[in-house]
Amino acid sequence: MVPLRTEIRELWHRVNRRMHDLVRHAFSDAALAPPAFSMLRCVTAEPGVTVSDVARRTKMVKSHVSKTVDQLARDGYLEKQPDPSDHRLIRLYATPAGRGRVAETEVLVRRAWDEALANVPEEQLDEVVRGLRTLLKALDREAPPPPGR
Repeated sequence: MVPLRTEIRELWHRVNRRMHDLVRHAFSDAALAPPAFSMLRCVTAEPGVTVSDVARRTKMVKSHVSKTVDQLARDGYLEKQPDPSDHRLIRLYATPAGRGRVAETEVLVRRAWDEALANVPEEQLDEVVRGLRTLLKALDREAPPPPGR
């Protein structure tokens, strides 16, 4: 019999892998790749961020962020504007098309989650939530704080 702590680790790994597959499948219908979506969502949430800010928040390499931001701008999803008080800084703003693309993609991802959770019996959803909250509390106590906190 597998010890419970080992089973939790193995189950978490399998859940993580399956969710990754599920989300990747949801993105197959999206116009944006997951990294571009993450960057555009970051800009949508915080208009005026810089490429460095986006790289830090998304934990992606700055050169990759910079190239993707350039492509998002060419595609009409982002605008790059010089900072009025420091022209060395370029601020990023989502266009209406970019905000719409984020909203559309979020619907696809939310739908994928909803479809997965539809397979969990209603009477067990509370158990899932309690287990996840317990695990999150344990991780919050043991894990290093996220960058920027």
